[in-house]
Amino acid sequence: MMRLIRPWCLSLLLPAAALAEPPPAPTEQAVKQVVDALRHCRTEDPAQIIDANSVAMLEYWLDAAAHARVEGALTDYLSVYEQRALKHLRIQGSQADLADAFRSLCLSTNSVHLALQQLQHQSPLVHAEWGWIPLLDAQKDYYGLGIALVYQDGRWVTWLDQVLELEFIPETAAGRRLWQSFQADQPYWSYDAFEDEDEDVTCPSGSPTGLLTWTEAEAKQAFEAQWERESVQAADDETNILGYLQRRAMERYAMGREVATSPTALSLQAAATMHSAFFPNGPGIGSVAWRDQILRAVAMLRQAEALGAAMKPAAGLIRFAGMLQLTGQGAFAVDPIEGKALLAWAARLGDIDAIEEMVKFESYGLIGEAIDCGKAVRRLEANVAEGYWDDVKISARILSECPVAEQRDGKRAMALVEEYMRRTQTYTWMQQDVAQAQAAARCQIAREQGLLDGAEAVDGCPEPTPEYDPSTYLAQLHAEKLARDEFQVQSQYDSPPFPRRETQQSGGTRHFNCALPL
Repeated sequence: MMRLIRPWCLSLLLPAAALAEPPPAPTEQAVKQVVDALRHCRTEDPAQIIDANSVAMLEYWLDAAAHARVEGALTDYLSVYEQRALKHLRIQGSQADLADAFRSLCLSTNSVHLALQQLQHQSPLVHAEWGWIPLLDAQKDYYGLGIALVYQDGRWVTWLDQVLELEFIPETAAGRRLWQSFQADQPYWSYDAFEDEDEDVTCPSGSPTGLLTWTEAEAKQAFEAQWERESVQAADDETNILGYLQRRAMERYAMGREVATSPTALSLQAAATMHSAFFPNGPGIGSVAWRDQILRAVAMLRQAEALGAAMKPAAGLIRFAGMLQLTGQGAFAVDPIEGKALLAWAARLGDIDAIEEMVKFESYGLIGEAIDCGKAVRRLEANVAEGYWDDVKISARILSECPVAEQRDGKRAMALVEEYMRRTQTYTWMQQDVAQAQAAARCQIAREQGLLDGAEAVDGCPEPTPEYDPSTYLAQLHAEKLARDEFQVQSQYDSPPFPRRETQQSGGTRHFNCALPL
């Protein structure tokens, strides 16, 4: 979602060349001043703690509140916190000043100020004119969260927009403790919650009449100008410096150099290690060094879990590593035992693709598994209940075509498909899948009822042919690896998924709370 003002273009306001002399390290007093102002959403002079571009952002919101500049065409592009802040600034009217704008935006976010009640700041890391204040919880766990600083006009100040967009991973210890507070303060945990066209998140405001509003053409021009600034910023060094500092902080706490090893930081460091194996300046995709770097990342993930890290966000990475092992990508040998173990781990953490791989092993009896179609279907029950068509289709296929005829259940297969169609809209691209699933279920019901003679079975309902043969599956994996090794090109490799930040949305009608206590 595009913002009207994003200080990602901050670097355009800074000198192009490096400072003649490196700035002094931020003092503890300066850091405390920034953190306390954000913790309590209160400061007498925002310009003393935020950068020039953030000051401009606050001035913009004051002007927007006074002149209704974001009505009509632009309103749909505002985040929830921007809408809330704007409404309350308008209520204050001409009395609002820069400190009011700071407080309104701070209180309207995803509860950054609440998070800071339970997170403690550490000594900042600094490079050139940028700094990063790591935030740790009471257990000294580091989640990759922090506050960015920039040296500007002779003092260290913060980059406000970056702070206002801090997110938490609810699966982590800090996320769980803060979840109730977050829900109470901000009903819209993710942007998806207000992108539903059936929901109205605009509070009645009694907009003043006779004031300027942006026309659609002016709005389009503003967005195009902002897009150009963001495109320029994409390759700018300052963003890279900030990312460098974040990686340094992650490494510091993952390795336990200043405090005991942070389990979450270690899992984040593992993700960075795996991703960097695929970078253009990395060890070379498919090489022995590439393989060894991925194995180091997996070892770090195991250590992080042993230390108590919440591993669900990393489930996709674990599944990705399992598939590399199972199929023998690059310098990996085909290792069905280790590959299956990693897939089972990812499946326990809820990764859908890993669950489907385990279902394949169980429903066909692959890699030492006994055929257990009932167990395979049970694995998919939660996803079927959530309405995932792929897993409904897989479950129906297993129940209709299990290699062990005694484990089939045609009526249940048909019931799954019909229940899905009853609850969920079906789309054109699904029609063939649905028809095939229904036909397979009807054939199995007919077999169970003894309604098929030999001719009908051959013509209309032939005995199902298993997609995989346990006796040849491993040989197939080895043959596919040999073929890849002979013709492999780098572009054939996928990149590992990024650890996902969990979001949670309650069902039913969501209510937007227009009242924000100031």
